[in-house]
Amino acid sequence: MQSGLAGVSAAIRGKHPLWPAVKAAVTGLSVKVKVLLVVGLALVLLLGPVLLVLLLLFLIVVAVIRTMRVRRSEELFTLW
Repeated sequence: MQSGLAGVSAAIRGKHPLWPAVKAAVTGLSVKVKVLLVVGLALVLLLGPVLLVLLLLFLIVVAVIRTMRVRRSEELFTLW
């Protein structure tokens, strides 16, 4: 309820309503949930670059495999 009111009041003042709504929502959370939120954000920030590198490696491997399949099918086609 508080986050909705904070967002509406910010919109009335001509400001972006997202941040006051988020701040009010976090204020209403328990300490345990706030700690879990901070730990989750830290994990996302730490593991984000690692996951990005793994995704890029996966895309490179897929591109190499597809290229090898196309070349092999071209070789088989030229044999006929």
